[in-house]
Amino acid sequence: MVTPAQPLGGANNDFTRIKLPNDIELSVPNSGLETKLLEFLKRASNKSGEFDLDRISFGATNAILSLSSSEQMQNVAKILTAFPITRIAINAVAAKATNRVPSLRLSRARANRVLGELARHGVDKSLMVVRVYADNPTTRPSGLEESQREGQRISLTVTKR
Repeated sequence: MVTPAQPLGGANNDFTRIKLPNDIELSVPNSGLETKLLEFLKRASNKSGEFDLDRISFGATNAILSLSSSEQMQNVAKILTAFPITRIAINAVAAKATNRVPSLRLSRARANRVLGELARHGVDKSLMVVRVYADNPTTRPSGLEESQREGQRISLTVTKR
């Protein structure tokens, strides 16, 4: 049984405590990826869903995840391992560039880094694939930070659950 998200006390009440089906509890942002992903996975549906990794970042020109990304990577891994048959695609949107090849390579490297981190935290690699897309205004939400619009957008699509 999955416990509904419960707001945590505090001045700004920005975080929620969620309990996964395997009794692991996480403290996550109220309207962040983790909360949305868990709510989606709890619903019985055959539809796929896409979720932006909203608390990860990379070096400006590399695929090295920042230290601040580790909490979200661990949380996502815990959620996915609580739903062990869930299959996901890790999507990377390549930045607009005059020479697309390096941009596509960097985006692929970043998506593979996310896959590696999730696997390191227990997600079965056979349940994940990487997809890379060229930048296109219709493939990115308008509310993303500039750095995310310029080639750091990584999202997860639940393809089977």
